[in-house]
Amino acid sequence: MTQPDSANNEVRRTPSQQRAHESVQAILQAAAEIIEAEGYEAYNTNTVAKRAGVSVALVYRYFPNKESILIALWEETQNIRARTVVHLIRQIPTAGEYEEYARTIMVTLRKLRTDHPNLMMMRKIFPSVPQLAAVENKVVRECGDALVSVIKKRFTRISDDEAEAATMTLLSIIPPLVDATMETPDATSLSALVESNVRLITMFFQDLETRFK
Repeated sequence: MTQPDSANNEVRRTPSQQRAHESVQAILQAAAEIIEAEGYEAYNTNTVAKRAGVSVALVYRYFPNKESILIALWEETQNIRARTVVHLIRQIPTAGEYEEYARTIMVTLRKLRTDHPNLMMMRKIFPSVPQLAAVENKVVRECGDALVSVIKKRFTRISDDEAEAATMTLLSIIPPLVDATMETPDATSLSALVESNVRLITMFFQDLETRFK
């Protein structure tokens, strides 16, 4: 009897599973490229199939319509975002220097935007595919719940209502601060803007520390 490979406990995909995964990823990537390069007006299952190098029938095997492709793409991107943000949130209880922590937030979220441009591009088509907003709102709620819990752990004298208010404030100010840095034309201006944003975030945490620690 064949013994399991104890050195490798990963679940191996069968060739058919691997091909299916590769086909789905090619379709998602093609959808993102079309919207980024040509806009939503040029986006349909035929253009997706052509760019992905697959048949239209194969596209429909995995996705019932063109909107479902974008929902799957957005869910994948938002899951990456959620993991990144929750990882940052979990550092709050042990953060020593708020300025360094604020800088970590800016650097990490900027890199997330750079590595996953879909985060900014997809929001432009929310009016055309309202389901995308629901996907993002789910992630925001998950991150918000995690942030409330961590803030209450770090700032032991904060009330539930104050923790909720602090969370809503952070979740509303940090994304625009990061987005603004993505539009800065030169390195000198970028560095100045990042440091300015770092100071704002630092001041917010220092205020919480003063009032609730």
